[in-house]
Amino acid sequence: LLEVLLRQYHGPIVVDADALNMISEHNLHHLCLHRKGPTVLTPHVGEMARLLKWTKEQVLADPVGAVKKCVELTHAVVLLKGAATLIGSPQEMLYVNHMPNEGMATAGSGDVLAGMIGALLGQGLEVFDAACVGVYLHSLAGDISARQASSRGMTSSDILSNIPKAYQELEQLANT
Repeated sequence: LLEVLLRQYHGPIVVDADALNMISEHNLHHLCLHRKGPTVLTPHVGEMARLLKWTKEQVLADPVGAVKKCVELTHAVVLLKGAATLIGSPQEMLYVNHMPNEGMATAGSGDVLAGMIGALLGQGLEVFDAACVGVYLHSLAGDISARQASSRGMTSSDILSNIPKAYQELEQLANT
């Protein structure tokens, strides 16, 4: 199914989790490289290591180089998730979102992020913009969740429920 989507679907795709592992295991990087539609890859350090056939230590030692190499291999917008999230584009743009919050390291947080980016793509944002805005809003929703309760015990549902508040804060910043 993943091969069919990458070959035949020309709309935007956000590739996360096991789909990233399938690209790694079956050497499907070239399918991303030749896609007609926009593609976003959202690996964490372990998934990035598998995509590049590097060690986790190599990715951690050179995260910018890892993002650039993955962009080169796939011609996708590549988002390396972590305390500082890096986003690279085929147009050689690089965005760093450094809003660390240990509560974001919770099961399902990456799924919320992938869904946010997909929704922004569905609203017509350009692929790099959708990734950057999605990461920023996701981090902001996580910060709001931590302020409300605590980063300890935070769940992905907490992040999800604070997305509207994150939009409100962003709109307030834009209007000042």
